[in-house]
Amino acid sequence: MTFERPAMTPTLSPAAEDDVPPLRPLVADAGLFPPEHLPERFAARLHGGAHAPRWRVARDAGAVVGFAYAEPELYTNGAWNLRALAVQGAWRRRGVAQALLAALEAELRRDGARVLVVDTSDAPDTEPARALYRRQGYGEGATIPEFWGPGEAKVTVWKRL
Repeated sequence: MTFERPAMTPTLSPAAEDDVPPLRPLVADAGLFPPEHLPERFAARLHGGAHAPRWRVARDAGAVVGFAYAEPELYTNGAWNLRALAVQGAWRRRGVAQALLAALEAELRRDGARVLVVDTSDAPDTEPARALYRRQGYGEGATIPEFWGPGEAKVTVWKRL
C-alpha cells in the first residue's frame, strides 16, 4: 500500500523582516547560497523600487515551509533570475514549489518582466528541480560545461512571462 500526501494549499505572501530567522535553515538545507549571506540578500528588497529583489514565502499554520527569491538581471530589458526556490523536506512534492513559482511569475509578469531564467546544474540530484521547471513550461536555454566544478555543467532554463 502506498500513501500519497495530499497537495497543499499554502498561504503565500511577500517575505517580511521577521521571516529571516526561519528562512536560515531552509537556505542552509537547500545549499543554494551560504545562509550567512541571507541578511544582505534579503535587505536588498527594501531598496530599488520595481527593481528590488522579490521574496515570497509559503506558510503552514504560520510557519515558513518554503520560499522563492528572484532578482532582476542588470542591463536587460525585463529579464529576471530565480536565484532560489526551496521547500522544507516534509512539504516537498505537495505543490508548494509550484505555487511559489506561479505566484512569483504572476507578480513579475504584472510588473512588466518578460523573461524568468533559472540557473541549475546537470548533477543527478538536481533532476527533480529540472523536472519541476519543465512541468512549469521552462525550456532549456544553455548548458555550460564545467561551470560549477569538474564534471558539473550549468544548465540555464527560461520561460517567457
